[in-house]
Amino acid sequence: MTLNLFLVPNPHRPLEDIALSLRRAGYTVHATPPPVPPDLVLFPIEGWPQEEWQKRLRQLRREWRPAPCILLSPDTSPDFRQRCFANGGADYLPLPLIQEEVQAKLAAHRPGIAAHFPRLQEILTGPACALAKPPVFSLKPRQPSACLMIHALDQIEEATYLVKEGQQHFFYASKEACRALGYSRAYLLQTPLSQIDAEWSAEWWNQLWDPANPVKNFVYDRELRTRSGQLFPVEVTASRFRYQGNEFFLALVRDISERKSRDQQIRLLTHAIDQSSDAVFLINEHEGRFIYVNQTACHLLGYSREELLQFKPQDIDANLPKEKIQSIHQAMFTSEAISPTVETRHRTKDGRMVPVEVTSSVFAYEGSRFILSTVRNLTDKKESESRLKSKEQSFRSLVENLPGSLIRYDREFRRTYANPMTFLYIDERREGFVGKRLTEDSLSLDIPHYLNALQSVFSTGQSITFDHRYRAKSGIRWARSTFAPEFDPQGEITSVLAIGIDIHELRESEKRFRSLTRHLPDNIAKYDTQGHCTYINPAFIRTLGLNSLSDILGRHFSTVPSLHNPQYQILLQEVLLTGQSREGEITLLRDAKQRPRVHLVHIVAEHDESGRIIGALSIGRDITPLKRSEQRLQESLRLLQALATRRESAREEERKKIAREIHDELGQQLTALRMGLSTLRLEFGPQAPLLAERVSSLVALIDQSIEEVRNIAAMLRPAVLDKGVGAAFEWLTREFQKASGIHLHLELPRDYGKLADEIAVPLFRIAQESLTNITRHAQATEARLQLDIQPQCCHLSISDNGKGFNPEEKQGSFGLLGITERCQMLNGQLAIHSRPQGGTQITVTIPLSHGGPS
Repeated sequence: MTLNLFLVPNPHRPLEDIALSLRRAGYTVHATPPPVPPDLVLFPIEGWPQEEWQKRLRQLRREWRPAPCILLSPDTSPDFRQRCFANGGADYLPLPLIQEEVQAKLAAHRPGIAAHFPRLQEILTGPACALAKPPVFSLKPRQPSACLMIHALDQIEEATYLVKEGQQHFFYASKEACRALGYSRAYLLQTPLSQIDAEWSAEWWNQLWDPANPVKNFVYDRELRTRSGQLFPVEVTASRFRYQGNEFFLALVRDISERKSRDQQIRLLTHAIDQSSDAVFLINEHEGRFIYVNQTACHLLGYSREELLQFKPQDIDANLPKEKIQSIHQAMFTSEAISPTVETRHRTKDGRMVPVEVTSSVFAYEGSRFILSTVRNLTDKKESESRLKSKEQSFRSLVENLPGSLIRYDREFRRTYANPMTFLYIDERREGFVGKRLTEDSLSLDIPHYLNALQSVFSTGQSITFDHRYRAKSGIRWARSTFAPEFDPQGEITSVLAIGIDIHELRESEKRFRSLTRHLPDNIAKYDTQGHCTYINPAFIRTLGLNSLSDILGRHFSTVPSLHNPQYQILLQEVLLTGQSREGEITLLRDAKQRPRVHLVHIVAEHDESGRIIGALSIGRDITPLKRSEQRLQESLRLLQALATRRESAREEERKKIAREIHDELGQQLTALRMGLSTLRLEFGPQAPLLAERVSSLVALIDQSIEEVRNIAAMLRPAVLDKGVGAAFEWLTREFQKASGIHLHLELPRDYGKLADEIAVPLFRIAQESLTNITRHAQATEARLQLDIQPQCCHLSISDNGKGFNPEEKQGSFGLLGITERCQMLNGQLAIHSRPQGGTQITVTIPLSHGGPS
């Protein structure tokens, strides 16, 4: 019984060589799926696209799940191995196939195979097992000298390789070479050099074998790849020689991983020293010259590294003489425990003097002693110290001349400092004041409050500002103090500064202010910059329906229900933000049972002496009766306007009726009279010429009367209005030009439809009145009448090039009043633009929501 192998077909390459090698080793190889499950599945994936072989591998695992599946591939990269195992592969074999590798892999999977197939137990463990057969490929030297040579090369610590010209794999590899790379010798001799040498290229390889290359010996660094895919650096010493007509390379390869790591550490250390913010100098004991300087030293002094390595310390030190430097170094070499730190100045290449701090130490290395000096640039430190000293002087000058008092308290509430201004307020001497505890005198009249504030600052670290009374030279006065904590470098509170200002006059002013506002009927309130109420007078408390001052004092105005008004909030925020005063009307509701009250509010910003906004003052007055009177007045005006509209409509109807009656009744009678006189003239004219002449005169008089009747009827209501506003304006244009001699440009929309009479007639009257004013007052030579009708409104514009007028002075003229009333009747807008000697333009806009083009 033999081990059955299923060799999966590969459409990309023939598999006869692999199958033959396996059959020679004694395995049963199936090139097609066997009738029974195989013991092992071998899957050559060379030439398969990555996605396809992964998909095929998963399919094989489903079909032959009990049998392990081993992949055959020239690729042994970590990415390939990860994909092999992730898709169900049990293991892999590198190509070209070596029986030793097959034996090793199958031996590794022997327990798994035996567990699934008991019938193979005897074969896999017995002496006749096919897996125990010797490898197909093995090196069998035939002469003793060759054996001795191979044995000798295997004893060398360095890996030894022999490469023959024209081949891209090893001709020979020593035992150390196999160990270092992790391959068997048989497999290594079949492995391409490109798989071992990570930097191998055909161009480089051909250049080594170029006959024109006179170089026979090479030393170079490379990176080799082990069987596991790991790279490691090596140093290759290679010699080219000729033997029996063939060119060979003999290479001794040394693992230089440790050397590379050491070199890398040295480079890292050198780079780190170069990145140091301090300059580093290394000085030899015997010569006293710099033997190393870092890059910072070069930047500090402006020299190149080569230039500095020619110098001694005294060549760059501008302060210490040569003898002093030598004595310091001698003392350090005599007692290595000495590590002096000195401040001096170094001279740069361009002659500048740089203040530095030099710290030196001595160490021994390989029998010699050296001084390592680190040099720190003190330019910034010196400048900072100078600035700090200047700031301290400025601070002391500020504190000494502070307009208020400044007192420092330690943790025992003892005064440790007081500025001179403090003693201008109090009747105390410095000697009897500084050094005392707060409770040891009667300076403060609110000691419990004062102590509580100090304790709070020491415990919380938060500043506190409060008002208190104190005993001054002039008597008891009010002060406002701010307690601010002082911290040490560790963040602990060491003391508290009490900064106080005298606010006695301010308190008295506030007292007078409260006395004044207490009896005012207006609503007065003050707010801080956050909107919290700091004062409110009794009238405002009553207006808001509050019980006492505590119901609002200190609270944000938005939290008081009766004061919560969006418009009031906007006004107050704008004042606090911009500093500009604001005024507006707000509605306040004390409770649900009472009617809303309207208040006129005026809010102004309050500023301190520096102009900074510190709050806002609100003054309000109840104008509800005034608003109600205004509403009644508006109602009266509305009723008057409605009455005027009705009156105008009645007048227009009356005009229409009178015009119709004049035209129909009087016109018909005059026409009948004319016809009777004409008949009389025809009957008796030939017999009585004098009568005919008299009748002709009467007929002419009647014709004149008929014309006057028509004109009167037209003036009362032009009949052309019944044809539409466009026809009416055209008639008005002709009549205006005929009567005034002024050229009138008429502009009408192309499609103006027909406006309702309640809009068309007022528009016509407005245009008629405007043209009458032009005739009477404008002294114009040209005028323009424009009508524009939109879906929502219509625009009428009448303009002239006359002498113009001042609209402010002519507001009471009857013509303009008539135009204004007609606009108001239609809820329209009137705009008059005029100036002396600049012409006049009247624009009327009428909404069409209640009547438009039909």
